[in-house]
Amino acid sequence: MTAAKVMLDDIHEVLPTSRQDTNTYTFGNIGIHNIVIACLPLGRYGLTNAATVANNMRRTFTSVRFGLMVGVGGGVPGNVDVRLGDVVVSKEVVQYDFGRRTGDGQLRPVGSLNKPPHVLATAVAKLQADHRTEPSTIPSILANVPVRYPAMINFTRSSSLQDRLFDATYDHIEPSNRPMNTKVDSCEHCDVARLVRRPARSSNGPKVHYGIVASGNQVIKHGLTRDRLAKELDAICFEMEGAGLMDSFPCLVIRGICDYADSHKNKQWQPYAAMTAAAYAKELLSVISTDRIHQTYKPTSSVGEDPVLQERRKTLLESLEYKEIHSRRRGVEVAHEETCRWLIDDLVYQRWLDRSMLSQHHGFLWIKGKPGAGKSTIMKFAYSQALKTMDNAIVISFFFNARGDDLEKSIVGMYRSLLWELLNKASGLQKVLDDADLVPLSHFNQPIWSAEVLRSLLSLAIASLGQKRLLCFVDALDECNRKDVYDMIDYFQAIGKDSASRGSEVYICFSSRNYPFMDIGNGQELILEHHPGHEHDLEAYIHSKLKVKRHREAEADALRNDIRVKANGVFLWVKLVIQMLNEDLGYADSLAVQRKTLQEIPPELSELIRDILRRDNKRPENLLLSIEWILFSTRPLKWEELYFALISGLHPDTLSGWNRRKTTIKDMKQFILSSSKGLAEITKPNTQTVQFIHESVRDFLLKDDGLGHLRRDLQLETEDPQCSAHDRLKRCCHTYIQLDMSRYVTRVTPVPDLSIAAALHLRKTVLDKFPFMEYATHCILYHAEDAGSKIPQENFLESFNVKAWVVLDNILREVNVISYPYYHKLPYHTSNAGLLYILAKDDFTSLMATAFRLGFASNIHRERLENPLFAALANGHRGAVKALLEQEMGIAQAEEISARLGYGNCFSRGDIPLATTLLASKEIIPVVSGSDERTPLSLAAENGHESIVRLLLAIETVQLDPKDYMGRTPLSLAAIEGHVGAASDTACEADSSSPVPSVHDELSPVWSTCKCRDATPYIPKRTLNIPENWYDEVPDTEESLVEPPSLAVKALRARQFFRRLLVAHAADKGFSLGDWEEAKLRHSLLFMMDDLYEDLEGEKEYPSEWEDETIFRSFYEKTVSAWVEDLPDDEKACIERLADILDEEYNIDVDDEAGWEKNEIRLNQCLDSAEPIHEEDQGLEQLKLEEWACYRCSRRYLC
Repeated sequence: MTAAKVMLDDIHEVLPTSRQDTNTYTFGNIGIHNIVIACLPLGRYGLTNAATVANNMRRTFTSVRFGLMVGVGGGVPGNVDVRLGDVVVSKEVVQYDFGRRTGDGQLRPVGSLNKPPHVLATAVAKLQADHRTEPSTIPSILANVPVRYPAMINFTRSSSLQDRLFDATYDHIEPSNRPMNTKVDSCEHCDVARLVRRPARSSNGPKVHYGIVASGNQVIKHGLTRDRLAKELDAICFEMEGAGLMDSFPCLVIRGICDYADSHKNKQWQPYAAMTAAAYAKELLSVISTDRIHQTYKPTSSVGEDPVLQERRKTLLESLEYKEIHSRRRGVEVAHEETCRWLIDDLVYQRWLDRSMLSQHHGFLWIKGKPGAGKSTIMKFAYSQALKTMDNAIVISFFFNARGDDLEKSIVGMYRSLLWELLNKASGLQKVLDDADLVPLSHFNQPIWSAEVLRSLLSLAIASLGQKRLLCFVDALDECNRKDVYDMIDYFQAIGKDSASRGSEVYICFSSRNYPFMDIGNGQELILEHHPGHEHDLEAYIHSKLKVKRHREAEADALRNDIRVKANGVFLWVKLVIQMLNEDLGYADSLAVQRKTLQEIPPELSELIRDILRRDNKRPENLLLSIEWILFSTRPLKWEELYFALISGLHPDTLSGWNRRKTTIKDMKQFILSSSKGLAEITKPNTQTVQFIHESVRDFLLKDDGLGHLRRDLQLETEDPQCSAHDRLKRCCHTYIQLDMSRYVTRVTPVPDLSIAAALHLRKTVLDKFPFMEYATHCILYHAEDAGSKIPQENFLESFNVKAWVVLDNILREVNVISYPYYHKLPYHTSNAGLLYILAKDDFTSLMATAFRLGFASNIHRERLENPLFAALANGHRGAVKALLEQEMGIAQAEEISARLGYGNCFSRGDIPLATTLLASKEIIPVVSGSDERTPLSLAAENGHESIVRLLLAIETVQLDPKDYMGRTPLSLAAIEGHVGAASDTACEADSSSPVPSVHDELSPVWSTCKCRDATPYIPKRTLNIPENWYDEVPDTEESLVEPPSLAVKALRARQFFRRLLVAHAADKGFSLGDWEEAKLRHSLLFMMDDLYEDLEGEKEYPSEWEDETIFRSFYEKTVSAWVEDLPDDEKACIERLADILDEEYNIDVDDEAGWEKNEIRLNQCLDSAEPIHEEDQGLEQLKLEEWACYRCSRRYLC
């Protein structure tokens, strides 16, 4: 375990385990991966023990994706040059002591064990390929171990380690005088003449071998046996645990070679071999992304449930989780060993957890304190204690982080985190995810996690807890938006009140600053200032951390008390002050100097921060730039990004690709921390970003004008410190993106022809050498935009190399492998991308104004979204659209924009401000646009955006009833989708003489139910009536006509056929509701198509064009329509009569069963007297009054 533990980048707090789990664990992370480490019990080996440890681990950690079996093994010298200290990685594991005996007495293995999971196999293959072209990082990982852990020096390779391989036939010689039951770990008595001579290697570093690992319960320590088994199994390594895991736990076996599995086996090489295996495991994890492992092993619920629901739950749970979901909690300092324990015995805290008090405080506790008082540390302590001591409780938490990403400081992120943790810790509650109506999906079938949706699910989950106890800790409410906090408090108050009324145990603990605007009606309150327990914590911390000379220890108590009193309950103040006082220890009379220093230190935290910034004038430019980057970067920078960002501004002439040998990680981190004068820190979680040590530092710099004071101290311009900072950061980015990368990256075209796999590799290659390049490329224009409000940017834009930037942006485009197939080509910028296109796409209106003044063209086409205006429209940028429309445009350009307004999806998504801005331009007329002949009105009507429909109808030039390529009008589209308001607005503008009834009365109720095929349609009072004397009525013509019943059945049969055809091709199924004449024509089209269909079916000769649905529809609409135009008047009269029959109105009560039965009898008479219905159309007989009612009210054949 030791070797694996020292590979961890960070060690995490201990977590509780299942009662049945007897393992002991170490927790931490390696890069972006969370790691749990377990080892076999002391002195126990073999397959069974390994399987027991793995099974115990899975009891506690049900979401473990895969395992790495890391340890030592015996190497097999032979065809593969395996030597001591090398690493063997399993391609396959075979069990050498399980099988059947053959006639010659040999044991032959039977069957095969599972191979490593796919995600590990592909990662191993990639690393193996990488090692062919570039050296492994194992040596550097090993070299870093004694730097971080000096006591681990005996785990390194020393000159005392000798790699000696004896002939397989030569057994080990023990000294005659050795004590009984002991073994000497050397071969000093063995005959060196029996050593196998092997060529020397060029380096002493370990090599990595890939092959079959033989595993079993028997120790192999005999050269000839080793060689025989290795030959039979084609193995290159022996060990004793892997076979116990492979069939029950997806894993990869990684072994450091510590001996040759012969009688000369000893333990001298074990520490170093264990370290090389662990180093390989760390290197392997570096090439595995979290996106790839999400598709790996997931536990299956013990409850036998629908696999579809299981998959749905799994998908939704994964989508709830986000990258930094618990990073803030992990980043909070663990309480000092002698602090925070008073909380458990505090009367307020005990009353909070007293079940009998729930009816009074509704399970609420609010911990309040000054900035820097240590609230987060206390909350982390309370959370950890609850996990350790409350076995039957579910404990969840969220720590707001104002310095983190959006989800880390928003209530949406909080709700997602709490719900995700609750559902994972109480899997039975995952049933709340089964209701599809509760979780809306986007167009890409991804869940839309809004605050409302999350609150509903969390409420349902908590209400389903039953008798289970829930503790919820939410830290730093003051680091979230104030209005959102109000809503959140109201929500949790309702939860607490409801839970208390049901007798459920739900306990909620908040922490925040002493803000009067945040309060709860019920609940306990704990104020840290002057609390005896908190004061004791300060005293204990000061006594532990303040350094004084031993002979002055007795006199130091007064100084310690002065520090505590002056701190006024603020832990951060104490921490900073003690750091300053400890620097005075070198003076002869250090205690007197420390007293004087303390007297000069201001008592307020903000003033102390100001004092720290002014304490010395060493490298003030480093300090200012460091602070500006931490304050104004668009996202928290990783430490390596910040280092090169600083160098870009401070020492640009020294910039080049990162040489890790010359510029070490330790030196880089030290430079970052010293530049900020200790006011910044590198976070502990996976991302290792740089942030201020406390939010109070940011408050001082921005709210108390600390940044302005700092600039004045440096005699710099202070009129607008933020604009000046952004301009400086822009210059840093500009310097960095101009670096020459040709030594490291093969020159690529502006639009590289790369798959996602190749793109990811290219991106990684660039960022390995130029860590700041991604940020500099993607954010340079952001900083220029923010600076541009006060500082001219003409010179910058004139020098900005757009083509070079496009190349970088395409190379460094972040790839979401979930959204795109791994072989998919990315949506790159094309080589035609101009400056205004790029600025408009991201709504950089200040820079656009500058570009206009410089004469940059705005009407350049052929980019992916055509031109700047359409790029701005597609991304919903009102400012950019307005700026572009204010530029003069020619008639041709205005006509082109008008003809393509359908692509401005502000109409389909209901963006009223953007639509208003677009339509305010007099040159642009919303007309039919695009190959589908859609208009802004039809897009808005289809999506039910009533305000935009009204906005468009107010424009005189807007066509009210334009038809798209399928004959659909805005009214029909609104009706099809059940948008009553939009349809009504559109219908009001139509011809008032139209016989179409009220949309409200007849269209929407039917369509809203008929859209769901499995639902029973709502039957309105107005329905179809077939007159009792229909068979006596004959049109007034001289010639005999086809009997109406026959015509009706033909039309209905054609309707069914056409309905099947269109549904199969997902085509539109309606016609213009505003044109009743078209309804009559559609009757004839269906009738003629039915005849054509019957004739062709009888002959089994279908036109070849019918294979393509689009061609068939064109054939139907054009050719058949032409036939109808040539029909004789008698047939037209018959068609019109059919329309009349179908248009009769008959009012009955929906509850009048006799009325329904009467109409049904008429309909059946109509059908019975008609021609026989084709066998495939038997479903037509089931078209009772419900479907006729649907047809009558919506004036549609196809619903």
